[in-house]
Amino acid sequence: MDTVLGKIIIKVNGNIVDYITEELPNKTKCFCVDKRYKLHNKIILDKEDTIECLIEPKDNMILDSYLETGEDLFLVSFYWGNFKMSMGTLGDQRDRNYEYKKNGIKIQFKEKCKQVDFCVSWLQMHNEEIEDVYTWLASDPLYN
Repeated sequence: MDTVLGKIIIKVNGNIVDYITEELPNKTKCFCVDKRYKLHNKIILDKEDTIECLIEPKDNMILDSYLETGEDLFLVSFYWGNFKMSMGTLGDQRDRNYEYKKNGIKIQFKEKCKQVDFCVSWLQMHNEEIEDVYTWLASDPLYN
C-alpha cells in the first residue's frame, strides 16, 4: 500500500506477503485523520514464525520514529515535517513477543496464530498540540 510517507509492506519470516487493505472511517468523535486502513493477513502463523509491518520511506525522506504503546496496543509512529503516520496492532498478548523497529513492528509467535491485523493512519497536522494523538487513536485496532 502506498501512503503519503512511503510504502507499507508486510513480511512473514522475512518474505514479503500480500495482504488485504480495508479502508476505515477516518472521522469519529475522538479523532480526524486524512486516511485510515486495516491491513489483514490471512496467513496462519506457527510457533516461532515472525510477522513484520514496515514502512519503506519515499526517496529522500528521513522519518523520525517513536514507540507509542498503550493498553492492549503496540504502536509505532513516524514523523516527517508536519505529517504523522502511526501503525498499530493488538498488544500485550502472552503468545507473542513484540519488537520495535525503526521502520515498523516485528512480532514473533510463541503459539500458532490465525490472523494478525495492523491499523495504519496518517494526518497532515495543522495544530500538533491537539492533533498529535489522532493517529494514535485511529491506529488502535480496538477502535473499529
